[in-house]
This record gives sequence, C-alpha cells and structure tokens, in this order.
Amino acid sequence: ENLGELELIGELRAEDPINEDNSFTSHIQVIPNEADVLGDFTFKESYGIINTANIIYINVRNQGNNPARNVNVKLYDDGVEINDFSISRLGHGESVSLLSEWTPTTAREHELELVVTADEDADLTNNAYSEIINVLDKKTFNFNIMNLLRESIPRYLTLDGDRYFVHVIPF
Repeated sequence: ENLGELELIGELRAEDPINEDNSFTSHIQVIPNEADVLGDFTFKESYGIINTANIIYINVRNQGNNPARNVNVKLYDDGVEINDFSISRLGHGESVSLLSEWTPTTAREHELELVVTADEDADLTNNAYSEIINVLDKKTFNFNIMNLLRESIPRYLTLDGDRYFVHVIPF
C-alpha cells in the first residue's frame, strides 16, 4: 500500500557513542512488484496540418518490476479514438516506440490524448498523457519577422505544391 517516496528514520545505539546524534534519515522509493505502464508522444513539428497525414511518435514503457501483459494503447482526438495498438508483453524497464498517422479535418486546437492500459497495472493515475495541438491550414501560415530596427513585420506564407511564397500582410 505504501508506494512512492518514503522516509526511513533510524537511530544507532552504542555503549560509548562518538557523538550524541546517532539518528539518520534516508528517503527510499518503494515501487510495486507489478507492472506499471505509461506513455507519451511527440510530433515532428509543434503543430499539425489540416487534411495531411501528420506523424505522431509514441513511446510506451513499463516502469514496474514485473512484465506488463496485454498492453493496450489508444490515441484520441478530442475524445474520439483515432488509433489503437496492442502489445502482448512489455518487460520490466522495457519501452516500445510506435508511429501513428493523424489526419485532422479542421484547422483549430485539438486535444490529443494517449491512454495506455495493461492487465494488473499497479498505478492507473499515470496511464493518460495529453497535449493541445494547433492544426493549421496547409495553404497559409501567418508569422512575424523582425527587421534590423527590431520591429515586427507581419508576413504570410502560401504553399503551392512544392513551392512557397512569402508575402507582406497589407495594412
């Protein structure tokens, strides 16, 4: 029951102690003798692009002391399942890298959530990982650049196949 960081307090006793303070304190990490799976993900870019297959790099790991069995990995976009993976066994301290494609159909902020579960998982509080990802229209990106006077100049970039064009935003 007592998992996590615990404080161990002790006292040494001797007939002729060298000093009067014979106590000591130590912190120990108590981990379950069970599987404990969790995961996270990253993107190649810090944003997604609408109607394009965006690659998500998923990392799943078992930080418990025993192998995890029947590991289920699900990825959600605003609560709607978009991909799932099954891993039959994930050893103690082992991790697995997965790739997922995600093709958002709306340009806005999306909450992506990764949920990792396994049979007899010791800690259910660390099974979900989420991030807010901004999805942009693939045709136009707005951004600012700084001129030599450190003034911000608004620009926009248009994409046309493999070509791109930078324009000044008119005032």
